[in-house]
Amino acid sequence: LAQGWPALEALLAGVHLHGTAADACVATGQGPVGLTAGEIIDSARACLNRWIAHGR
Repeated sequence: LAQGWPALEALLAGVHLHGTAADACVATGQGPVGLTAGEIIDSARACLNRWIAHGR
């Protein structure tokens, strides 16, 4: 995702993606307690694809 980016920007992008993915899970009724890494990964992929589709 952030290969070649400056370390701080890569860190911030990862944190933002993780938080957005968790928020998306909660919005669909998953969690917030008991979310698994797999649920976050699936949600993160969907968020990233939405960002790419919208040019963000």
